[in-house]
Amino acid sequence: MSDYNSTVSLIIPTYNRPTYLKRCLSFYNSQKVKFKIIIADSSFEKFKKINESVIESFSNLDITYVNDFPSDLIISYKISRTMDIVKRKYTVICADDDFIFPDSVKKSVEFLNSNQSFTAVAGYSINFMIKKNKKNQQKFLWQNYNYYLFPYLNITYDDIKLRIEHIFSHYFPTFYYMHRTEFLGMLFKETLKNTDDNRFGELFPAITTAIHGKIKTLNIYSGARESLEVSDNTVSEKLIDFIKKGSYNNKFLKFRKGLVNHVMEITNCDENDAKIQIDQGMESYLKNYIFKKTSPRKFSNYIPTIIKCLINKKNRKDIWRYFLIKREFSLNYLMKMRFWNFTIPSESFYNNLRKIETLLLQFDNKYFN
Repeated sequence: MSDYNSTVSLIIPTYNRPTYLKRCLSFYNSQKVKFKIIIADSSFEKFKKINESVIESFSNLDITYVNDFPSDLIISYKISRTMDIVKRKYTVICADDDFIFPDSVKKSVEFLNSNQSFTAVAGYSINFMIKKNKKNQQKFLWQNYNYYLFPYLNITYDDIKLRIEHIFSHYFPTFYYMHRTEFLGMLFKETLKNTDDNRFGELFPAITTAIHGKIKTLNIYSGARESLEVSDNTVSEKLIDFIKKGSYNNKFLKFRKGLVNHVMEITNCDENDAKIQIDQGMESYLKNYIFKKTSPRKFSNYIPTIIKCLINKKNRKDIWRYFLIKREFSLNYLMKMRFWNFTIPSESFYNNLRKIETLLLQFDNKYFN
């Protein structure tokens, strides 16, 4: 698909981080991307002025700058408003501290074009961090994640009940997955209508995405993400906080009502059946991720995968990779040892990593604190 660029819009939400925005745009400029970039800026006024200057310096990129947002808003409001001006067929959201690889955008578009029953698609992310060594010099490190051990990142059931059960019990956010623009616009309008905080506001679009269709995580690396101890985009309040404050029930009832309407729309089941599905799903989510009585990602769940690797001589070398999850390596070491999870990435993948590493080390360390 040679003209995939003309079908894609990339939304970059940003908040009080001009340098992060600059390095993000610098990467896309170095890649000479042609897709539409829309920057949704809810920064304080002093940072908006800096951001305007940053954007003006990237005249080669097709950028639309939206900055009429107040600084104290929930993310679903900002995305919903921004979606009103998106005209292209597909949309993907990228945080200002993330980088999306253009070749993965192409593969995601090709997948959605060929698979109408899927509502969202993405690849895996490789994480990175910048640390100081003993000589107080910046050191760039990559983290290897063994995603092939995590089959829960795909939801391919035809049965909507199984999709709902899966997304609740093996939850993963779909915020940064590529969606069809019309669907994503609807998704965030519904999120805004049925939630009033960032936590339920993250859950609602992911669950609704699974209600309406299948979700695919391709066996490719689609981008790089910085590992930050504290992020400006981190959800501040958790569900356990709502429970302690006594506001959980009202928030959940509003959240459930919206999901029930979507289940009824897709399946024509009655309201009580739809409520039961959502209630059971939420009970599983709370047990696994809030109260942590069980964990769907504990080591014992990966024993079948490990046994398969032992049986197949060809895959025995994959066993030890499990124990390297989140280990930190230099790019040269990663390339030499090929600590990868499925197929060896293409040379363009390493080129992307080199560009990111070179670019970010040019920035002063104070911007990463």
